[in-house]
Amino acid sequence: MRITIVTSKLLYGGVEVLLSNMIKVLKEQYGYEISLVSLLPSSSEFYSHLPKDVNAWIALRSDEKTKIGKIFYYLETEFITYRIRKIIMKTNPDVVIGYVETYDVVNLIAKLKVPKIVYVHNIVRDPNAKTKHEKLIIRHYKQALNKIDNWLFVSDSCKNEFSKVYDVPKEKARILYNYVPIEQIRKKSIMFNVTPRQKDVIRFCYAGRLSEEKGVIRLIKACLKLRTQGYKFELLIIGSGVKEQECRMLVNSNHAEDTIKMIEFCDNPYPYIVSSDWYVCASIRESFGLSVLEAISLGVKVVSTRAYGTEDIIRNIGGGILIDNSDDAIMAALGDILNHKIQCPTSHDIDKIFGEKIFFEQLNMILRAVYNC
Repeated sequence: MRITIVTSKLLYGGVEVLLSNMIKVLKEQYGYEISLVSLLPSSSEFYSHLPKDVNAWIALRSDEKTKIGKIFYYLETEFITYRIRKIIMKTNPDVVIGYVETYDVVNLIAKLKVPKIVYVHNIVRDPNAKTKHEKLIIRHYKQALNKIDNWLFVSDSCKNEFSKVYDVPKEKARILYNYVPIEQIRKKSIMFNVTPRQKDVIRFCYAGRLSEEKGVIRLIKACLKLRTQGYKFELLIIGSGVKEQECRMLVNSNHAEDTIKMIEFCDNPYPYIVSSDWYVCASIRESFGLSVLEAISLGVKVVSTRAYGTEDIIRNIGGGILIDNSDDAIMAALGDILNHKIQCPTSHDIDKIFGEKIFFEQLNMILRAVYNC
């Protein structure tokens, strides 16, 4: 089977790590011929993780960061899609996977005369279009959705929220949970030593993108309030993102560097996670919550807001507690942990539900079913 994967700009976060491994396994274990078409250029290290004989195309050359670049990008994706479709069809695919559910990818593959799958990784925001341009985009997006043969969603919550907004037919929708490579992350978790916490001091940890939807600002504010109340604890924050400067300013202006420790993004956050007593997810939205699953797999207790995908994880395998999605609930839960009022249930069945083997067995079945339609 020849599979062509179409995606937008590739960075190197959790989604891209899963993609690179997916390509490798489908090629090496299942013998599929894989091609990749990326719509935007990127200096991402993602490309260095691809098997050497995977065809990787970059379809567009516009710099989307500049105003003129955005205009050209819009014109190319809106009006010159036939050129990009020609690139895709050169790969002679049996199945095309739109690896992200962005408008440009869906609109691009919708008219291809081959079986199509769109892989949805994000909780879609309510598309309350205001301008004429926004309304046009939404209308085109909905029209393109009707031409997609199959949809893959990373969690039940992701499927339900997306389907509410865009009316995806039930018979076209499938759940394929993200997986966790348990043995791999356990090996990484012992690659270097982290300074141990002080005796009788509880250590919290957050690792991931520092963005609005991850709730990292409200997590820091909750910890600052608990600190002023005399609680002794540590919070490790590992990552980078648009909120990084604001995070550092909050910590520094409150002279809280001894309590809240900002650690820059690193490829291997697992030794930090393993050194902690609790992993904290304060997300406002999470389509899946891979870091939550990774922490549970490493035997670290988790406290998480009810943020769509994190509910699916903890409901299925335990290993954590769920709290209301609010600033007050985060502070109250951390306070209860520091007062030793919370007990965390043990985890179970991680491999059976979120293991790598079950993921690829299910993915292969889906691909074969789509191919034989």
